[in-house]
This record gives sequence, structure tokens and C-alpha cells, in this order.
Amino acid sequence: MKLLTYFALVSSINAGATEDEAYNSSYEDCLAFAATFDNTCADQTTQQDYSSLATATISCTQSGDMRQATCPSHGTKTGDVCTFTRKLCVTCAQAGDVVTIRA
Repeated sequence: MKLLTYFALVSSINAGATEDEAYNSSYEDCLAFAATFDNTCADQTTQQDYSSLATATISCTQSGDMRQATCPSHGTKTGDVCTFTRKLCVTCAQAGDVVTIRA
């Protein structure tokens, strides 16, 4: 898994934040940022082995502009409906003054 410095990630991507919101390099803000993702794990404080992560089944209708979208190779497509499983666990860690985020 890649280990990214939280500060660098937040300075380039501030997912879902409005002009009034800002994340800093604190551990608490890292956890708040990690919680904005649609994680398939419940704990954002502990790095987990990818193979043991829970999966989520996603179904989406590919209509209109989405008809050009590609269903993932591990998914199934029935008519305009694409169904696939995914895993995502965004976690935070702190070592001294350095806060990191992992996905």
C-alpha cells in the first residue's frame, strides 16, 4: 500500500470541502477526511490487510451519458445495469508530528 503524507494529499485534494472548510495536518482532521470516503471498513485508525477487507456490491444504471462508461472487468453488465464489488479503506496514522493517510 502506498503511504502518503496527509498534508501533501490534503493540499492537492480537499474532497468535498467547501470554501469555508479546510483540513490541516492534524490527526483529527485526517480522520475526518478519511471518513468522507465510502469505506468498506469501519476503523480508520488501523491499517488493514487488503485481502481481509469487506467488499461492497455496487450497481449502477448506465443510461444517458453513462452509456459510454465501462463496467469494470470483474463486473457484470445486464442491459444498462453494471454490478461489481469494490473495497476501500482509507486510514490515518501518526508517528511523532507526521500524520499520514493510506488507501
